[in-house]
Amino acid sequence: MSIDGEAGPGNLHPGTYSLVTEKATARFALRGLAGTIKLEMPVIEGTIVVDRSGLVSAVRAVLDTAGAEGSSLVVDQAKGKSGFDAERHPTISFASTQVMQSDGEGRFEMRGKLTIKGVTRDAIFAGEILSAKERRITVLMTGEVDRTAYGVTVGRPLYGKKAKVTVRGPAVRPRG
Repeated sequence: MSIDGEAGPGNLHPGTYSLVTEKATARFALRGLAGTIKLEMPVIEGTIVVDRSGLVSAVRAVLDTAGAEGSSLVVDQAKGKSGFDAERHPTISFASTQVMQSDGEGRFEMRGKLTIKGVTRDAIFAGEILSAKERRITVLMTGEVDRTAYGVTVGRPLYGKKAKVTVRGPAVRPRG
């Protein structure tokens, strides 16, 4: 997908962009015999760092497990002990340790540490700058995780081990 707006890949404006949490969305999708369960979680903080060369160099995001919502009856269970255990582990976090540019179209790959239920493991997510202007970018991050490796077993065996994770939202940087 091409980047819309003034800035493009390799010429994004350098700085630290903060996710606009009230407009950002995080989704978990689990496929299974009874269909797909989709959960949305609030993004409570996040940053995207663009280096002096105009490329994404670091990404961090924190999600609120207690705020998970969805249309399925499993939502309450997903917040419980066999799910994300929101009472004891109120957040999910990702912090990149390495960002590699994938192409000249604003796509990149993030390797980093994903923490769910107090368990931290290596994770890989794909990233894409969907639009960019001088002080604002819109980012999409997607990946797939083995939720059972983090102790999230709700719905097993009816629903698969893999969860598709998507975070999307605008991010802004201060003037200056």
